[in-house]
Amino acid sequence: MRYIWPVIFLLPVIESVDRQLGLVILLTVPLFLIRKITFDKIDIPFFLFIVWLLIILPFSQSYYFSLLETGRYFAYFLIFVLVRRLPEEEKGSLQRKWPFYLILNSLILIVLWGVFMLIPSLPQPSGMNLFYPSFGHNRLAALLILALPVLIYKIPVPFLGEYASFLLPFLTIMLFLTAGRGAIISLLLGLALTVIWQRRKDQIDRFAKVFILLGIAFLFSSHFYSQYLVSFRKPEGFYKPLNFEQRFEFYRQGLASFSASPLLGNGMDTFRYLSQKLQSFPLSWSWYNHNHFLDIASGTGLTGLILFLIWLLFSFRELIKSRPVKAGIVCLLAASLIHSQMDYDWQYLSLLFYFILILALNLAKQKPVLSLSSKPFMSLLAFFILAALFLPSSEKLLKEADKLSETGKIEEAYAKLNQALFWDKGNRSIYLKLADWYIKKSDFERAHFYLQEAIRKNPQDSHKEIREDYSLYLKQAGMSFSQGERQKAYGYLKAALDKYPLYHRHLERDIPSDVDFYEYLEKAEANTAIITFSPAEITSLKL
Repeated sequence: MRYIWPVIFLLPVIESVDRQLGLVILLTVPLFLIRKITFDKIDIPFFLFIVWLLIILPFSQSYYFSLLETGRYFAYFLIFVLVRRLPEEEKGSLQRKWPFYLILNSLILIVLWGVFMLIPSLPQPSGMNLFYPSFGHNRLAALLILALPVLIYKIPVPFLGEYASFLLPFLTIMLFLTAGRGAIISLLLGLALTVIWQRRKDQIDRFAKVFILLGIAFLFSSHFYSQYLVSFRKPEGFYKPLNFEQRFEFYRQGLASFSASPLLGNGMDTFRYLSQKLQSFPLSWSWYNHNHFLDIASGTGLTGLILFLIWLLFSFRELIKSRPVKAGIVCLLAASLIHSQMDYDWQYLSLLFYFILILALNLAKQKPVLSLSSKPFMSLLAFFILAALFLPSSEKLLKEADKLSETGKIEEAYAKLNQALFWDKGNRSIYLKLADWYIKKSDFERAHFYLQEAIRKNPQDSHKEIREDYSLYLKQAGMSFSQGERQKAYGYLKAALDKYPLYHRHLERDIPSDVDFYEYLEKAEANTAIITFSPAEITSLKL
């Protein structure tokens, strides 16, 4: 096992290169810790949370994403339970090693950041990495707020010894260079809460006081710069003015999705689909809620949120009560927890792994209240490992469908599309592909169905699809009229006007008579290219 832990500890670097590989590694960790599963009162809420995830899985908006996310939390649960019950010698070894690997990950990712900044021609890495600035943010900050308290509070770091103190100013400078305002605020609050918890201000390290002053100065200066000195309308990069901050929109979407399904939730890791559906203006959706508790609430409902919060509450209560507890541990865990309510830190495999591992290592075993055989847990874990290895994403299935279609294998392509729809029914791209497929087959009724489903799943970004669906009704009306089926033609026209009254209102005329039917269709089709609609008009659609 001692040769396996270094690989596991390098998870921040591994997942930044290949998230699927990182997930497989995470899922295999409990296999090396296998023993009889024993629960105490701290473990029970986490166990019930996992049971709840399995119960609500069939009701998810995406079996693919929810299945993998459930597997991720199942691995965390087993790691939490099993690490707490490791032999003291092995547990002590992990206690000594994790600070070194946390700092090593930070240094490796800083080097990668520097390489990509110096050589911008390199292929841009995936947005879900911890070093390259993506979407205007650098997630390296989320890792540094875990590493810095280790140095601030002088937690022993193997292999570095006294040289660790030289890294403190360097990593602090790097944190400020990431311009992660939320991360800096979280670390400041973590330091402040640690001081309050210790109840003696003189116990705080001198550098911590300096960091607090620097952090406050940085926040004020960055706010002043972004609000008053940046002249362009919508700046890119780190310094977004508050009027361009979309977090409150994401929080509103999270509350709305929770309100829509408070009992069972919408499925873990499906916020990207809920956000597209609930956004109040175009391109204002996100993959994640930027608040982990809201993500849990919208994904698992009230029951899941309560169980998760009870587990955290029990864990932190025991952590603070236990003696002795290093202030650095409390600080880094608090900083990570706080930042997870401002950003999607815990959607990274490694950041939540380190949080749970460090928490487990610092919680003593308690009187067991339940013991279970490990066989069912290992069988379920094996299932999740196989899913992570072999379950294809909808994006992969769509690409395979395109290749099959290009080679003339139409029915095989259709089967791939339906397979993608089964596993990822919240993905509007699948509905658009199916709509195109039925249009090519001249099955316009089914094409309408899939087009309208795609529009429902993201109305604010569906101007093209709305125009396409409306034009398809006009095409059907024209074809029916030319074939002498006038009643059918007017039926298609009425359906178009019922579903998209916006176009009819802009035409400023009633349904045509037989005399000017074609003239009306021609004008209506021409108008689709020039008419635009406000977000409020889009919201008013009743499909």
